[in-house]
Amino acid sequence: MQQVAASVVDACTAHLRALGADPVAPASAQPSAPGDASALAQELAAAAGRALDALPGVGGGMARLLCSVAASRALLADATATAVGAPPPPVPLAPAPAPAATASPTPDAEGVAALQAVLAGEHAAVWCYGLVAGRLADELRARALEAAGAHRAARDDLTSTLRARGAEPVGARAAYDAAAPTAEAARLLAASVEERLTAVYADLAAASRTDRDLAAAGVLRAAGAARGWGGTTVNLPGLPATGEDGLPLPTGTTTATGPGRSA
Repeated sequence: MQQVAASVVDACTAHLRALGADPVAPASAQPSAPGDASALAQELAAAAGRALDALPGVGGGMARLLCSVAASRALLADATATAVGAPPPPVPLAPAPAPAATASPTPDAEGVAALQAVLAGEHAAVWCYGLVAGRLADELRARALEAAGAHRAARDDLTSTLRARGAEPVGARAAYDAAAPTAEAARLLAASVEERLTAVYADLAAASRTDRDLAAAGVLRAAGAARGWGGTTVNLPGLPATGEDGLPLPTGTTTATGPGRSA
């Protein structure tokens, strides 16, 4: 439990810095009892919900950041509860509908482009989960097939939405630059797919006010799935790595639409 508590402190410190605040030193990083840990998990889930509640009134960059903060706190709530054998508390987020499949009199080019990027990521996910399922067995294989089905549904919803908004949906590639020669590689591929989807859904939150509920649900779902497949847990899922000042660390140019930079 001490390791989980330290992760909570570290993540919340990173969140404050990213939001432009000066974090204070914590009095303790160790809840004193399971009841304290359960209360902490509940508060983390509530904090995730509060971050999402603020989405309608903020600009694009802040919307992306708040989605990431919410996803991180939801993951921390789950980890904290799990550490003491308690059920993970739900994040108070209304079920996000599929993006409104209604024609817009003035289509938003930036929002449409972001939806296309998410659709490209979902195409890649469907293809890659087929590969993943072929390398796994029993419960893990069933889990991969279930994930493939969920990504197919998301793909179909996005396709309908883009057509309703007067755009031709991006198609799937015949194949993607991805490989899973072993079961372990398959799990890592699944985590990578979800981590990249976390980023494109966060970009959608920044680009389209209309689709922020969809984007927020996508960020939380993909971040949780990435962790479930063994992905690296980060303090700001879907965002570039940040330094101690909360600013992005310098990196090479990357794309976040699918494995091997080819989705």
